Amino acid sequence: MNKFSPENCPKDYVYQNMMGPNVLRLTEELSRSLELWPGMRILDLGCGTGLSSMYLASEFAVEVVAADLWIKADDNARRFAAAGMDNKLTPINLDISTSPGLGIFARDAFDAIVSVNAWHYFGSDTHFFDRCIAPYIKNGGTVAIVVPGLRNSDAETPPEIRSLIEGGMNLFTTDHWRSIWSRSQHLEVSQCRHMTSGRQAWLEWQECENEFAVADTVFRDEEIAKHLRFIQTIGQIIK
Repeated sequence: MNKFSPENCPKDYVYQNMMGPNVLRLTEELSRSLELWPGMRILDLGCGTGLSSMYLASEFAVEVVAADLWIKADDNARRFAAAGMDNKLTPINLDISTSPGLGIFARDAFDAIVSVNAWHYFGSDTHFFDRCIAPYIKNGGTVAIVVPGLRNSDAETPPEIRSLIEGGMNLFTTDHWRSIWSRSQHLEVSQCRHMTSGRQAWLEWQECENEFAVADTVFRDEEIAKHLRFIQTIGQIIK
């Protein structure tokens, strides 16, 4: 039994460690489309408090490097140790947008990269992916990314959503993401689709007392929310 599945993980624990829409919900759905096996080394990029990392390690017996910019590695280390998972999880602080980035690792260091609800802050450029990410994933390795996005191109019309985009959030449609990834020399996309668990993940975020959840008033509006989706992209590294 995976104690970090959305059904099994205590709600209070999830709410205490949320940094956005329920990452356990999103990671569970994403993982159903992945082939993961014990001993794989996975980079969880933008892991936040490590909920997604703990889910993956528990469900698949993989080894996870849990990388985040904002959450201190020492804090995640204590969280992982308290959960009895410090032997499977390695927390690090990492700013992927600046040097050395993943240069602290050897080339082909990872079998896969997973990024849940973080990529849209830094990764809308395929040149960035080809230069800063692909060299560190093995040939044939898995790339699995979840981002918030738009239901269709008309979804950009509401002023609340336009404000988010103009503020720097990369909110795109699946077609736009496919167009972006098609320019990569090192990624072959096999899936780019709307997720079915996205709305529930948003609602669970809004239920918690996190100050940022309380401030996310735009997503409480049903008319605005119907324009938004979570998008999962899955592909393989080609070298």
